[in-house]
Amino acid sequence: MKTIDLKDPIQLLNELVSLNSVNPFETTVIDGVELGIGNEQLIHGYLEGILKDLGFRVERQYLRHLETSQKDSQNRLLPERFNLIAEKGEGTKSLLFFAHVDTVDVKEGWKTDPFHLTEDEREGHIIYRALGANDMKGGIAAFLSAFASLPSLDSNWKIKVALLADEEFWSFGAVRLLESNFLKDVQLAVVPEISEVQVDWDQQWVGLGRLGRAEFRFDLSGYACHGADAFVCEDAVNAVHEAAKLEVAVIEYCESVKKAFQAEGISVMNSAYINRHEGGKGILSVPDSASFVLDRTLVPGETESSELERLQAVVRAAQESGRVDRRCRIEISTRKRPTPPCQPYFLSPSSAAAEFLIQQVREICPKIVFGIGRSVADENRFAEIGIPTLILAPIGEGSHTCNEWVGRDGILRLRDIFLKVISSLTDFTGTIR
Repeated sequence: MKTIDLKDPIQLLNELVSLNSVNPFETTVIDGVELGIGNEQLIHGYLEGILKDLGFRVERQYLRHLETSQKDSQNRLLPERFNLIAEKGEGTKSLLFFAHVDTVDVKEGWKTDPFHLTEDEREGHIIYRALGANDMKGGIAAFLSAFASLPSLDSNWKIKVALLADEEFWSFGAVRLLESNFLKDVQLAVVPEISEVQVDWDQQWVGLGRLGRAEFRFDLSGYACHGADAFVCEDAVNAVHEAAKLEVAVIEYCESVKKAFQAEGISVMNSAYINRHEGGKGILSVPDSASFVLDRTLVPGETESSELERLQAVVRAAQESGRVDRRCRIEISTRKRPTPPCQPYFLSPSSAAAEFLIQQVREICPKIVFGIGRSVADENRFAEIGIPTLILAPIGEGSHTCNEWVGRDGILRLRDIFLKVISSLTDFTGTIR
């Protein structure tokens, strides 16, 4: 990489998007443990050098060292995978900046090089198109350039940085970080993640929370017979047919319990949809098994366990009414996954942590829009262990699409906000957490 001015976040962003950190969305099982296969080594190596240049003590927190996996009788060398954690200062309290370095894959339809920062214009403002520009390399560039612009650090505080692997898939990186002691003195976490709505150019989006997410698997067992006897075999129970009937009942239930969480002018709706359906073998037999998975977001106040109970009640009602064959055996479970599901959270703007951060934001940008992220992210996990976690998003759109972009003004403003937040720690004498 060429020498760049670290105080310029656009130069930093240009370098970061050129480093392919596409998540392979793949796992393997070693010694009975499901592990993710990553692609963050190149960008982590680059960021490691920058943080050291900025005076941070840097450590690689390994999710997995270099290993060999055997699949289909073939040995496969799996790359090492790690988080990058760093700190600067000697204080007893820490302010944490965290971000993920992985991106989704390159979607069909890119008209520019997704690994090259392409300048464009939107509504009279300069924007930059590239994979990960908005989600979330623009935010990383903003806080790194703030660190480079910082004249000094108050002796009572440390600045901590966590650059995580695997946010886009199973969140292996965040789960590994939570297993360590790195966060024990963190008073406030700030994350420059994407916003869920596009705001005006003169407004700053501040996320006060995120929805949670759960997946529920429905497994149905029927009774098979020869396909030619489907109408005459009284014992036959077609599990695929019954699954289709039950899906309708489940969707109707989800429609009936649509709920908007409302606070501080925020209104965000939960969602639900069937994301997988399986059953039958395409042969001349009535299928005796089928399954489907319900994807459900949870607003603050909803829990995975309470939702599971309600879905079990939906199944009982469907069978008792005869809508679904009573002879069909139906089991509902939370979908098996290698990391825990994300719980919803909301941080009141009147909390000490939020008040402190919002005050600094208003010094740079008086117009603030509060919001809650509709999708889960690593923030959910930090908030769940009691760390006040706020989201400061750059202006941008198109994450996970072929038209991802981030605005120049938004990145520069984020840099100034982060610099103001860090500088203001010197005068802060209250309790944040």
